[in-house]
Amino acid sequence: MTKRDYFAEIQELRIRNPERKGSFDAMLYRLEPLQKVTNDLLKKRKLSSNDLELLRYVPVGAIACIEGYYKGLVRDLIDFGSPYRENIVNLREIKPTLEGLVGLHGGKATLGEFVSHFVGISNVEDIERYMSAILGTEFLKDLKTQTGLAEKVFSGVSRAFELRHIVVHELAPKARATAQQASEYVMWAFFLLMATERYLQGVLEHEESGA
Repeated sequence: MTKRDYFAEIQELRIRNPERKGSFDAMLYRLEPLQKVTNDLLKKRKLSSNDLELLRYVPVGAIACIEGYYKGLVRDLIDFGSPYRENIVNLREIKPTLEGLVGLHGGKATLGEFVSHFVGISNVEDIERYMSAILGTEFLKDLKTQTGLAEKVFSGVSRAFELRHIVVHELAPKARATAQQASEYVMWAFFLLMATERYLQGVLEHEESGA
């Protein structure tokens, strides 16, 4: 089996994303068209077979936005510096190899890029695990407390994760959201990421003020 070259994969990511936008801006670039598509489908009196097939992939796109956003946050928080850089020791499953250390020393990737490359987000629990580790907090608990984010947002996002998994890994021809559900999945994703952005702005402002 050919050994993976993680730094080559990171370079490919840089090529696919030539402008290192903030995670929130990059997420909006993907999420806004999804919202427009679902809104257009909601206006139709009757959906075509193509429309129904398109609905299968709305959760896939919404979850891609969520995963990309949080992986970008992990990267950016680590590259921001202390205390987040030091908190990577909380990610016990990520173990640097000698090749990895040599690559980092040679400037092939930032520490944030390297660590976030191993972050996989398959459910809400993964968001909690990675963000809590990097921030050194109980992330979702703090997020709910600070922003008032409703429990139905997490339930909706969890269902989107489930549908995404089914669509990507199974044939399941009848597994699809309704136009209303698809619109809600996009909305829940936006609410979650918007709340996270507001929460982190407060955290980083607190760090920079030295309070």
